[in-house]
Amino acid sequence: RTHDEASQLMGGKYCLTGDNLMKMLAVFVRIRCGIPVVLMGECGCGKTMLIKYLCAWLDAKLLILDVHGGTVENDIIKIFQKAKKIIEKNKKNQENEISFGPIIDKEVYVFLDEVNTCNHMGLISEVICNRTLFGEKLPDEIKVLAALNPYRKRQQQENTPGLVFQLHGQSVNNTPDPMSELVYRVQPIPESLCDFVFDYGALKQDKEKLYIRSMVGSKFSKLNENELSLYTDLISLSQM
Repeated sequence: RTHDEASQLMGGKYCLTGDNLMKMLAVFVRIRCGIPVVLMGECGCGKTMLIKYLCAWLDAKLLILDVHGGTVENDIIKIFQKAKKIIEKNKKNQENEISFGPIIDKEVYVFLDEVNTCNHMGLISEVICNRTLFGEKLPDEIKVLAALNPYRKRQQQENTPGLVFQLHGQSVNNTPDPMSELVYRVQPIPESLCDFVFDYGALKQDKEKLYIRSMVGSKFSKLNENELSLYTDLISLSQM
């Protein structure tokens, strides 16, 4: 694609920088090599948007399942059933349109977001690592990607505001909450997934400024260079 075509993908709302371009390339290489893609990073760091942009670049169908604590096995089954139907429909359309030459199977990307927030890590690990769903092999055209939040304990605070609800108190009337000490309410990552986790990382300040500058510039195109630099610095400082 040309530079102009790339900038217009997703309605021109995605900020494309060297940093996320390298991450996209790393994800794409893993997919092509058949290595499971499991992105780990903080909420809001851009994992989902990166996958959306990559699929827009590849002109591939993307299905997203926003996993949460209430996600059940049937939700996981349904999204892969939907992916299979899309593949079957694509094959039928190509058979009707092309009467000669090989049929090119279009890929469908299934992105399981925040997978470690639900209680079905065993099934999700099977899908990602073994490419099977309850023992049934997934079609080669389905590419599975996943993202998870870090399993990390929050810093202990000696003094807390009086209106904070403490479910994990010492009273016998309270139910202990094993996730109360975690930054994110997530399940431990299975050992089978650990080798495939791709640390999305956190942006350094200079890289973050590039993102901010690009987003401000695309939103307010009439700003001159000095105004653009000023707004970028102010927004950057507000994030500290």
